[in-house]
Amino acid sequence: MNKKTAAAAFLLAFLLGMPRGGSSGGRKILPGANILIVGDSQSVKENPHSPGQLLAGKLRAAGFGVRVLAVGGKTAYYFSLTQEGRALLSGELAQRPAVVLVFLGSNELANVAVGGSEKSQAKGHQALRDLIIKAGARPFFVGPPRFGAKVHSKDKDGKDQGEPLENFTDSLTPRLRAVYTERDFLDARPFCPVHKGIHFDKDSAEDFAAALAPAILARLTP
Repeated sequence: MNKKTAAAAFLLAFLLGMPRGGSSGGRKILPGANILIVGDSQSVKENPHSPGQLLAGKLRAAGFGVRVLAVGGKTAYYFSLTQEGRALLSGELAQRPAVVLVFLGSNELANVAVGGSEKSQAKGHQALRDLIIKAGARPFFVGPPRFGAKVHSKDKDGKDQGEPLENFTDSLTPRLRAVYTERDFLDARPFCPVHKGIHFDKDSAEDFAAALAPAILARLTP
């Protein structure tokens, strides 16, 4: 490929919002570009009030192609540092999304609330970010959600365990912000309505997605 042809290809890739190279670049994307949402139970189809699925619908309505990779109960560590999770992620990254929205945080908070390390949660996200960038996409983190003061994670019998999740949002959120950088991080708490429990009901899920969509688009598009 000569220099003139290479320059034309680079310009076309930029205008189409397609991934290129090995860096996130912080570039803007245009309608028509593909977005991958990586999430947990807040984004699975089986969840009847899934803010992640509702968010995907709103982004599609804005003209983007959107796919969702969501596995309940998982964190960034699963998608980046386990064989099963990496295989799932690799399959989606092979579709060459321009942006990967990392819509996680609930299970990271749950892990810390029962004695897990905030450092290990950040390690999983650093590995996830590196994989996304290596695939030529822009990583963009959205989260964590806001939780009520008495919301705990549950054990296998459905009983509260550990400390309330909200006790750790102020300490974990800056760690995740440092991983993704200010440019590629959206603190979801100001957009998150009051809701009971870890999961959302119909109205709160819709309100959450409706508030997030324009904030995300404002950061990603011209």
